Amino acid sequence: MRLIDADDFRNWLLKQKRLSKNYTVMMLDETPTVDPERHGKWIINTDDFTPAFRCTCCGYNKPMIAGVGANNDPGRYCQNCGAKMDGVDG
Repeated sequence: MRLIDADDFRNWLLKQKRLSKNYTVMMLDETPTVDPERHGKWIINTDDFTPAFRCTCCGYNKPMIAGVGANNDPGRYCQNCGAKMDGVDG
């Protein structure tokens, strides 16, 4: 994993002479950031009709991919709050 300074990268993108720079900058601005101070874990949420992984920090539900079964990988970070999913609640 590589952490970057998103602001520096955004400024670099804006200096590039590319047709798609506005779209790329918009995508970067909408990308969630990682919060290294927050830790949590994914738990399986079956409260709704569609099973999902729930973040123990913010309650965000990430839908499971149908037909994948045990190979579902929710990721190492929560897309909503940026918590590192290392199995530590908090």
